Amino acid sequence: EIIQNADDACATEVKFYLDCRVLQTLPPSLLSVVCSEANQEVLSQQFTGPALLSYNNAPFRKEDRESIQSLQQSGKAKNPHKVGKFGIGFNSVYHITDLPVILSQDYCGFLEPQESVWKGESGKGYYLENLIDECPEVLEPFDGICGFSKESTQYNNNTLFRFPLRNKASKLSSEVYDIDRLHKLLESLKEEAQYLLVFLRSVCSIEIFKITESNVTEPLFKVSVSEADFGSRLKQQRRLVSQVESIFLGELSRTVGQLVNDTSHFHIHISINGRFTSEHEWLVVNQVGSKDDEVMHLAEKQRVLPWVGAAVDLKTSCSAGRIFCVLPLPVEDRAPMCIHVNGTFAVSSNRRSLQWEATRKERR
Repeated sequence: EIIQNADDACATEVKFYLDCRVLQTLPPSLLSVVCSEANQEVLSQQFTGPALLSYNNAPFRKEDRESIQSLQQSGKAKNPHKVGKFGIGFNSVYHITDLPVILSQDYCGFLEPQESVWKGESGKGYYLENLIDECPEVLEPFDGICGFSKESTQYNNNTLFRFPLRNKASKLSSEVYDIDRLHKLLESLKEEAQYLLVFLRSVCSIEIFKITESNVTEPLFKVSVSEADFGSRLKQQRRLVSQVESIFLGELSRTVGQLVNDTSHFHIHISINGRFTSEHEWLVVNQVGSKDDEVMHLAEKQRVLPWVGAAVDLKTSCSAGRIFCVLPLPVEDRAPMCIHVNGTFAVSSNRRSLQWEATRKERR
């Protein structure tokens, strides 16, 4: 979901950091006076332990802040061009954390949906210049990450997230995460490496790093469009999205017969622990729109785009294709042919599988 949100924001790079550091105690000066000492201690413990950091090179906008304030709603649900339309969106981060922190532009925001710290409020936002003066310790975890300095009052056109790992059960979840469990989660991302960038509409590079307890940053994994193809791939992605938006921003039912077709050819490189390991050569075709009146009316009703794609890895054979909803779905959902298929499928709320019609066993 984090990757999809970055893709929606037109970021080209996404980076994850497995942060093993234990930080200084969070100063009470950050907190509201109505917060009890016990809750201050809970917040401090959550904030200062190991965490997952995420970076992308796109700004976090005001409307993004407003959208993620709700646990059950997403502003993108009204926009059929956005991937994150299933209602869970950013909320999936609460599987691992109780206190997401967002840093972008001149702003640092804390999200606390349990409302146990800032009574009656699901979070608090601060200007960077105020944090530097009043509570600089809050910015320590971000210092030196992707060009951010703890003395900066601006982080233009970039966004950093910090998800302190939940170290004990809470109202949000009984799931507790430690570094080992987070490492396994990121390992599962590596297993999908060759597929991650195939149907994304902007992101061309995903990296994973580890920050040791002694504050040493180590590269673990990288998947990216090859340097030779990067510029042309990004230009083609931008052109495709621009064409789609120019045609399909209005009522979809009025666009019957208007089609956007695109074919792309590019190479993907994978590196493990800083060393190049493999290359994949992809041929991808996309079509947006339909000549079928019923299809376009259904798309308008469901507030989705009739966007389909197919891809083949020209260097790697496969016995069965994968099914994508922009990103690959689990392996149990397979395409009945040796190509990979992308579409606006109905998926379960956790994106773990396709939904099936209860009686007729037909995919929706």
